[in-house]
Amino acid sequence: RKRRATKAIWNWCKTHRHRPLREQHATLCRKLRGLYQYYGIRGNSEALKQLYGEVVRAWRFWLSRCSQKSGIRWDKFRKLLKLLPLPEPRVVHWSI
Repeated sequence: RKRRATKAIWNWCKTHRHRPLREQHATLCRKLRGLYQYYGIRGNSEALKQLYGEVVRAWRFWLSRCSQKSGIRWDKFRKLLKLLPLPEPRVVHWSI
């Protein structure tokens, strides 16, 4: 299921890479919050951290593919993430 969610985010970033950054950020935040709500049970925290890392990697990769210039360097992308932070992974449901 994590692989399916990662692939869905990857494809979304690919198809929407030319949208304005704030619109991409808002949608990615909604998607991440929804994934945290669904998968955020006790014991899944490591998988949620990995999913967060994959979302960050996918967003940077597809933003780097927007133009024919060289890609976005990680230091520049980290500054972007400070301006437009994505929600951190968290466990929402403590009991099963």
